[in-house]
Amino acid sequence: MLKLSPQYEARLSTDRGGDSSATAATRATTRVEHGPSMRDAPAAMSGCFSERAQVGISLVCMFSDYFGIGIIAPLLPFWLRDRDYSLRWVGIITFAQYVAVIVGLPLFGAVSKRLGVEATMLFLMIADSALFGGSGLCESAAALCAVRVGAGFCAPQGLAISWIASLGEPERLPRRMGLVAAFIHVGVLAGALVGGALGWRRWREACAVSAAPTVLCAAWLAVAVARPGRLERRTGAAGAAAAAAAAAEPVSRPALAAVATIMFCNGFVVTAGLAAWAVVYVDEYGFTSKQVALSLVPAATAQIFLHALLLPRLLASCNAWRASAALAACVAAVFVGCAAAVAFADPGPWPLLAAATASYWLCSLNQGTANFLSASLTAGSPDAAALVGGVRSAFNTGCAAGPLALIAAYFDRGLGAALLVCAGLFVVAAAAAAAGARAAPDPLARRRNKVPLDEPADPL
Repeated sequence: MLKLSPQYEARLSTDRGGDSSATAATRATTRVEHGPSMRDAPAAMSGCFSERAQVGISLVCMFSDYFGIGIIAPLLPFWLRDRDYSLRWVGIITFAQYVAVIVGLPLFGAVSKRLGVEATMLFLMIADSALFGGSGLCESAAALCAVRVGAGFCAPQGLAISWIASLGEPERLPRRMGLVAAFIHVGVLAGALVGGALGWRRWREACAVSAAPTVLCAAWLAVAVARPGRLERRTGAAGAAAAAAAAAEPVSRPALAAVATIMFCNGFVVTAGLAAWAVVYVDEYGFTSKQVALSLVPAATAQIFLHALLLPRLLASCNAWRASAALAACVAAVFVGCAAAVAFADPGPWPLLAAATASYWLCSLNQGTANFLSASLTAGSPDAAALVGGVRSAFNTGCAAGPLALIAAYFDRGLGAALLVCAGLFVVAAAAAAAGARAAPDPLARRRNKVPLDEPADPL
């Protein structure tokens, strides 16, 4: 007989929100008789890590990936200009990198089912460290584009999110999705500040620094992969996962399609702050690399606190679909207002700075909500990692299309046209959230009146 985990022993002795002891005992007995649930499978696969350590390494991997993106963002326009390339190359390189992410995410999600999540993540971190550092050796835009395609292909985003979503109790998921988004923005902020401080003339040094966090992640993961007994744990988990898969509820495909639409729109605008708006700042307003880096500070700094503190409470107290629709409508209003200011006045960079910051806040909160929805809708599925990777690909499709389309709109039609494109997209995102609410219930609806908001106390 399997030993009960401390969490389930506590549930046997504590009546939560009207749950009877008999009900809790039934849950515990079912857990003992049928073995680990699908949520326990990655923990068994990662037998060398405690649950907290698995969450921690996943978060650090997300930080590392976005640190490598953020450090290049304020430098790339100046690196291209120094070599007499058009600033349209910013959009081309970003587009190519995120197309590669789209290909890699579902692929590595499927690979992790065979090789184990630690081994797959270890490969991704080793590859990222080599490719981030190798970006500094490129002397042409085409060569840099090729290297960044490789870095995009090895992005750990989907695997890290599905790994975190599969751990522990469902009530912890809102907090953990908030931590995912917070670590992403810590990475963007730290990368942008380091890149701005180094300056574009130290391009090679900046690329070398961007590889450092991925090297540390790879070392941490290598310890787990090398530990004896890991293969036996993974084999045992496969049997438990297969048993749980038979009882898994079918995944709502229309709901996932709605989440994918929301993610596409979020990616379209979020990456604009790292690429398209940077081009506008340099070309239209003559910003330096330090000023471009500083333009990201208000957005990224606020997001760290918004996601760590506000997002979990938002998801625990509101219908996630309605929250997503409201956030999308606010983004559309922000861009309409900025377009009007640009069209009828000449106020300098301030309307764009304000719109870029506000839209970054709102889109990132919306993306945290979408991450939560995708993880909740696929939880319990044997293909959760591949499904999350596939839905996450919509975000990266937006990341690919956004800079390319907005830079082209800016050079061909003006800044107002680019802003109105963003506004129109978020009308679509609001409609998608409304459609998703009809396709699937709010994932926390049944728990919201049973579990106190501040439980469990441990955020990991």
